[in-house]
Amino acid sequence: MPNTPKQPAKFTAADREAAILKLQEIETDLAPHLRSLTIEERKKTLNMRDKSSPFVKKTIQYAKEFSEVMPSVIDIEQMERDYEKVQEMDYVIRKTEKILDGMKDGRLIAANDTYYTALKVYQIFRSVGDLELPGITAALEELGKRFSGQGRIGNAIDRRFEGIDQPQSGESVDVPNHNGNGVALDASVEH
Repeated sequence: MPNTPKQPAKFTAADREAAILKLQEIETDLAPHLRSLTIEERKKTLNMRDKSSPFVKKTIQYAKEFSEVMPSVIDIEQMERDYEKVQEMDYVIRKTEKILDGMKDGRLIAANDTYYTALKVYQIFRSVGDLELPGITAALEELGKRFSGQGRIGNAIDRRFEGIDQPQSGESVDVPNHNGNGVALDASVEH
């Protein structure tokens, strides 16, 4: 099995609904600060990144220090409020990105586990496919559609599971997952 971290407890529909409600609450709270720019607008908009932030901060400091040379169209107080807003929003964005990255990684681990097990099941079906089990041919044809046009997928699947023993007649194979549990696959059919 691919080497990935252990997957925690399952994520249920109730967990999803609770998360969605909290996200909607956050969206409502942040609504006055949320904007939706087009790609063109984003291209034309200056963005203050990490290297520019100290420059802007120093510019505010010097503009206040030498305010007598600043034309009246330069609103230093507004500039300072905007700068502080960017700093506060950046903190929330970093926290949100960290949560989103964790959610994506958790999803990736769960997807890895389920896809890995599905491929293993498919491999087992292929190994017993020549037996005359009712419906096995139809199941193989249906599952094989996923790999149509990809050449000899059997060899690729076999390589992916190299080192994992094929089940013998009358035994089951335990396919581990990140919950620490295994999925027992019955191989009681004779080869």
